[in-house]
Amino acid sequence: MHFQQTMSQVHYRPMSRCCQCKITKEHWYARLLRDHIEKENNVLFVMSERQLPPEEHTRLLEGFERIEQERIGPGVHERYHAMLDRLRDEYLVTSEEECIGDK
Repeated sequence: MHFQQTMSQVHYRPMSRCCQCKITKEHWYARLLRDHIEKENNVLFVMSERQLPPEEHTRLLEGFERIEQERIGPGVHERYHAMLDRLRDEYLVTSEEECIGDK
């Protein structure tokens, strides 16, 4: 969810252009990813949650947490979130901010 929330709150700032400029391949790909994630979160996951009994939800959550601890390692997930936050702050502009060149 963290990635989806971040993606929905930003406009992309191309390296040499302001946000209002022509859509680049990167903009197109970012939009494709946002649309894909939105569809997963608002259609696919909702449908699957309706079909799974509560005990299966619990079993899946426990399995994901176990894999994260055993294979990925403690704290790795949080470090990736921190890295995403840092990259967002460095390369993206929120919808409330002005783009360089929009003045």
